[in-house]
Amino acid sequence: MKKRAMQMSNSKRFLPRLRRYMDEGDRRQHRLGTLLYALSGVMCGIGLAIMMPATMALQSGDPQWGLTFWGWAVALAAVTVVGSTASFFGTKLSYAAGLGFMRNMQVVIGNKVSRLPLGWFKADSAGRLSRMVTQEMISTGQAAALYVGQLIKNAAAAIVFCAAVWLWSWQIGIMLTLSIPILFLLLRVSQACVGKGNGLEDSAERDIAARIVEFARCQGALRACRAGADYAELEDSFVEGRKRSVRGLWWSALGEILSGASVQMLVVSMIIAVSYLGASGSIGALETVVMIGVALRFTTLLNEIASALFGMEDRRAMLDGMDEVVEAAELPVVDASKACPTDASVRMGEVRFSYVKEKPILRGVDLDVPEGSMVAIVGPSGCGKTTMLKLIARKSSFAECG
Repeated sequence: MKKRAMQMSNSKRFLPRLRRYMDEGDRRQHRLGTLLYALSGVMCGIGLAIMMPATMALQSGDPQWGLTFWGWAVALAAVTVVGSTASFFGTKLSYAAGLGFMRNMQVVIGNKVSRLPLGWFKADSAGRLSRMVTQEMISTGQAAALYVGQLIKNAAAAIVFCAAVWLWSWQIGIMLTLSIPILFLLLRVSQACVGKGNGLEDSAERDIAARIVEFARCQGALRACRAGADYAELEDSFVEGRKRSVRGLWWSALGEILSGASVQMLVVSMIIAVSYLGASGSIGALETVVMIGVALRFTTLLNEIASALFGMEDRRAMLDGMDEVVEAAELPVVDASKACPTDASVRMGEVRFSYVKEKPILRGVDLDVPEGSMVAIVGPSGCGKTTMLKLIARKSSFAECG
């Protein structure tokens, strides 16, 4: 991956954070795919806008806005062809970029992990990294391939539709202009609820995965202590994980209810307004039926926008985890290598080291191994033998020397 792809960004926006894990070719594909999705959405909005003049031309037999019914039918067919073509190629390019994102993410995470100091790794690192390059990689790649494009497409269609409504009925145009910002504010609130729920569920899954890896890795020690079949920490993680998952489901359910209710309230308001205009004689019966049908199609657009927002919110926590790994401080590397040492002795003076703060593994270790001599480091499991060897081999930068 090129160096520019690895530059850090303080932006918390979803799309720039997503594209940072793509190479330049994948970013170009994703940008073009997003533009084609936007074009497809504009065509969809224009298609909905055409329905009203086409219906009026069909009803009266007179041209509407300079076109007869067949003229509007040809325009609708052309819009359909352009929109479908743009949607097809936009989907193709976005999925190709999503696959590139998954491929590059594995490379980025793998290379970064190889440069991290020993002190960065904790008890849950194995389970966390395992989920990051498997389940989370696929889920986040889905956001690049599908959710971003769907959000752009349906948002563009909704904007064009709202603009067209002003040409049909200024009353409904005012209603939409005032209600759409309120709707999206409610969608943001529901998105935050879903994000909180997903965060609770994801943290529970990470903790369980870490305990499972720990349980499998420590089988030798557990069986030696006759604790292989009854590992309380693993059982406790399942109990706590279940509690957090239930809380997460409640938060997610609240977000879904709030989203669905707000969308339905807007559409019901539109139908009531159109019905009132039809009953008062402001618009004809056929126009009333068409506008209600288009309002129901508008519901689909709003529901798909909400679905895309929730899908992206699901992946936001995953991106947070990836950013945390990529932005972690690396093991320092000298600018220029020194000449080969003439003295091969090893000296450690008052070395202190801990993986977890306030839980030291090594305390004031002194070691002096003359060149050409041999020293055995012995002790029970967990006393710090491997840690000492890794510190000597300069695999960590978190030791403190007196």
